[in-house]
Amino acid sequence: MSEERHRRTAEVIRRLAVSRERLKQVEARQDDLKAECSRLHSDRRVVQQRLEELLVELEQVQGRRDNCQQSLDRLQLQLAAREEERNAAQERRREAAAAARSAESHFAELRSRLGQVDERRTALKGRLAHTQNDIRQRDEAAKRAADDLTALEAEQAGLTSEVDRVNTEIQALTDSVEIAIVELRKVEEEGNGDKREVERLQTRLDMLRPVRREGTVYASAVRSILEASEQGRLQGILGTVASRIQVPAQLERAIEVALGAALQNVIAETWRDARGAIEFLTSAGAGRATFLPLDRLRSRGQIPAPSSNGILGNAARSVQFDSEVSPAIHHLLQRVWIAKDLEAARHALDEHSGHSRNGRRPNDLASNYVALPTVVTLDGEIIRPGGAVTGGNDGSRQRRSVLAWEREARELPAELDRAKSKSRLSKEKTRATRLEVEGKTGKRADLEKQRQDFLRDVQRRQAALERARIHAARAEQEAAWHLKGLDQTTAELATLDRKAEQLRAALNESAVKLSEARERATLTERAAQTGTDGMLRELADLRAEAAVAQETLKNRRAHEADQRRTLIRIDSELRSQSDRQSELVEEEERLRCDISRASAEESELVSEGDAHQQWVAESESELGRLDRNLARAEEEERSGQQVVSQTESDWNASRLALQRTEDRLQNLRREIRQDFGLAEMEEAAGLAYQPPLPLQALVAQLPVVQELPAGLKDDVRETRARVRRLSNVNPEAPQEYEEVAGRFCFLQTQSDDLERAALDLQHVISELDNRMEGDLRRTFGAVSTEFESFFKLLLQGGTAQLSLTEPADVLNSGVEIFARLPGKRTQSLDLLSGGERSLTACALVFAILRVSPTPFCVLDEVDATLDEANVDRLRAAMDLLRERTQFIVITHNRRTLEIAGGIFGITMGDDGVSRVISLRLEKDELQPAEVDERGLEAAVAM
Repeated sequence: MSEERHRRTAEVIRRLAVSRERLKQVEARQDDLKAECSRLHSDRRVVQQRLEELLVELEQVQGRRDNCQQSLDRLQLQLAAREEERNAAQERRREAAAAARSAESHFAELRSRLGQVDERRTALKGRLAHTQNDIRQRDEAAKRAADDLTALEAEQAGLTSEVDRVNTEIQALTDSVEIAIVELRKVEEEGNGDKREVERLQTRLDMLRPVRREGTVYASAVRSILEASEQGRLQGILGTVASRIQVPAQLERAIEVALGAALQNVIAETWRDARGAIEFLTSAGAGRATFLPLDRLRSRGQIPAPSSNGILGNAARSVQFDSEVSPAIHHLLQRVWIAKDLEAARHALDEHSGHSRNGRRPNDLASNYVALPTVVTLDGEIIRPGGAVTGGNDGSRQRRSVLAWEREARELPAELDRAKSKSRLSKEKTRATRLEVEGKTGKRADLEKQRQDFLRDVQRRQAALERARIHAARAEQEAAWHLKGLDQTTAELATLDRKAEQLRAALNESAVKLSEARERATLTERAAQTGTDGMLRELADLRAEAAVAQETLKNRRAHEADQRRTLIRIDSELRSQSDRQSELVEEEERLRCDISRASAEESELVSEGDAHQQWVAESESELGRLDRNLARAEEEERSGQQVVSQTESDWNASRLALQRTEDRLQNLRREIRQDFGLAEMEEAAGLAYQPPLPLQALVAQLPVVQELPAGLKDDVRETRARVRRLSNVNPEAPQEYEEVAGRFCFLQTQSDDLERAALDLQHVISELDNRMEGDLRRTFGAVSTEFESFFKLLLQGGTAQLSLTEPADVLNSGVEIFARLPGKRTQSLDLLSGGERSLTACALVFAILRVSPTPFCVLDEVDATLDEANVDRLRAAMDLLRERTQFIVITHNRRTLEIAGGIFGITMGDDGVSRVISLRLEKDELQPAEVDERGLEAAVAM
């Protein structure tokens, strides 16, 4: 949860920084647009002013032309009467006048064009100076941006190296923590094992103590003697033979076989003590036992064991015992040898007695008979002095020997102490390892916090670097635009200079021609006219002025048209800049909304982080308190377990004693019923009252018998045998047997049929499982291959892989997807963005459709999180599959709608009723589709 919140916080900070940077860019672009609009408005005012001036000049020229035309008409009326008289002269005059007018018109046209060229050159020179000034400013700004970019890149490189160093330290600490955690787990496992071993030994010791104290491994008579001795009712009882000797573990079986029942012999200090114990058993009816009075034991002498190969020594020298019981131990074991095996034992006996190889004593040695020892082997075989051999193995007997019980009871306390010491050492080691892990974890947390600080600095530097790069790129772009405009202006200015020179040359030539034409016209007019020179001169002047006015009017109209086109172009550019400025204002408002939301979300995440930190602190304190409570509870639990174990041991012993008493009571009652039938029993003083059953009519009152008659036991035994021979007779047994046998045959047949059906069904299930597993593996392999292909198509590279969670059990296995995007490491779907997850899911669906196509495929807004480039790749993937599968796509994206064969939309009119709009693409044109609107409305309603 904490990692998700950190990730969300980083994402919000990143989005907030990007939105603020984009807002700054939009504001800068708005400033540029405002400057451009100001310049365009200034140009428009200049053009508008020039257009108004041209209109005024056009009206003046039009008036002059009209006046000239009126004067010309008037003079032509005055000269009409003289037209016939001056035809020949007029013809010459007309030619000269025409030449003069042509020259004047050409001269006026050249002068007008030269004026336009001069005006254009002046405007271009002003723009050129303005552009050069802008280029100088842009160059300086680009240089400053480049310097800032270099400084930011250096700072970014330093921060990146610092982050790499911190990451290296964190990785080293992480590896160290993992190793320490593994070591901690290992130590904890060892400590738990030691704790379990302590508990096992303690439980075993708690179980052995009552067993040894109560002597349950001994016979009942021996237990009675031991209990009476502990209670002080018997004196001089030193214990059993098994409890007073210490036997090595490898010799236990041999010593146990050698001693046999003598292990339970009771050692008494004197004959009187032994006799008192026997009287106690007799009076209590507790059984029989063998006693070894130390003052009355007589040994026949020790038989030394030979030092031959395979003989381990004399049994009495191979065990340990106290000196006070040495007479008893020597009495039992000093004539016993211990051998490794039977062959070694036989060889040693032969050497000891001088026997022949066949085991018979030579006749000449009959008088020198040697006492033979008892020989036992490590495997439990025993050779008696008379030659009898006992051996073998009873595999079904798993009972532990009395000596093993005694040895375990002696050794278990020391072993328990060693286990407790080892457990304490394990706890200390676990505590030290845990402290080490906590220290390294805290240090890693500090480094993580330092890394987060560095990463935030890197993000801020990265944002600043991106802004600097954007500023540098914009400056370079603007510089390129201005240089391009400068080149165009310079080229146009050079062209206008050349054109002006040409116009000046042509104007000079036209002036010369006009002068010559006027001179010819003047000479012709003087020669042709007599008395009308003034009128004709006036007429010529008016006509020349009219021609000049007409040409000037034409030029002014052409200039007006140019100015109007320039004004239209400026208005168009102003409208475009206004639209762009509106878009930028909308974008600015949207970015400000995004910044407000991101700021609010950032504040919320910060508050959540503070609350989470407070909760973590409270949880840690609560966890410490719970740990202390848990430690106290575990200590109480251990104490309680010891009490429960002791209580259970006492309860088991009491239950065992109760069961034995109840068994004895039941046996006595059964014997009474078998002997006497139903009889009225006398109530004992020590038994609880039991209400008698209402069987007075059936119960016989037996007389009190003081002593049993002679031969009664034999009569009872014979009567019991006769009763056992008389079993219960059932006359319906044959009929019942036939019914049961028939029922058994029927059930047996049904059971056989069911078993055969079950076997057939299991065979069918096995075949289906094998076939399903084979088909699933093949399909999975094909889908995996196609999935990788579609993944590369949709995400422009990278790799993807489908893997089974349980490859050994394909039918019950899940599927995991691992994707590596271009330029990224392999990661699971949870770490991908929304668009990347959508494209990955589409790649999986398309892979399944490629392997096993279906008639229809419905996609619900899969392109909601995709940009236009990804939508185009999604369209290309659907085009590959549309031959065998018809796609039904729910979308709001116009790029997706462009490949649709039919479009169905739901809209609502002013009356609030939904309508279905359906279109179908036919020959690159959308046509209304013929569909059942009622059915479609019903489908939409569903």
